Amino acid sequence: MTTRGGPYVEAINHLPAGAILVLPQVSWEEYEHLLDDLVDRPGVRVSYDEGRLEIMTPSAEHEEYKDFILRLAQVFCEERRLPLETRGSATWQRRSLQ
Repeated sequence: MTTRGGPYVEAINHLPAGAILVLPQVSWEEYEHLLDDLVDRPGVRVSYDEGRLEIMTPSAEHEEYKDFILRLAQVFCEERRLPLETRGSATWQRRSLQ
């Protein structure tokens, strides 16, 4: 199957858990195509800032830290009676910042 984010997806397929791949000079369109191609790959984290694409494959250790910090935030907010909204790994896009 050919994908529009082909070379990036191929690179991601070879990343070990916990790896970070940084690519400069990536267009916004390439970034959007990659996001489309990764819809069925929720474990891959992608960040884009002014042409700089960062791809991360979280490790089990990363997930453990994430869960621990979330629990700390939940307890803190509960004790202080503060609302807490979580978004998981939502993707936020704003083309004007590309």
